[in-house]
Amino acid sequence: MLGVEFRDDLRTREIEAAIGRLQDRLVKTLGPVTNPVLIAIEPAKKPLAAV
Repeated sequence: MLGVEFRDDLRTREIEAAIGRLQDRLVKTLGPVTNPVLIAIEPAKKPLAAV
């Protein structure tokens, strides 16, 4: 699982597109090392700011 922090100003469709690009690049890079259906990329929650 790859957690990725995205800018707050991105819309859902922009995040989906970025995730698709990341997944495509990982599949090309990893080649036969992994099964593409096992690649999971999720938007990560930003940690809360320290008070």
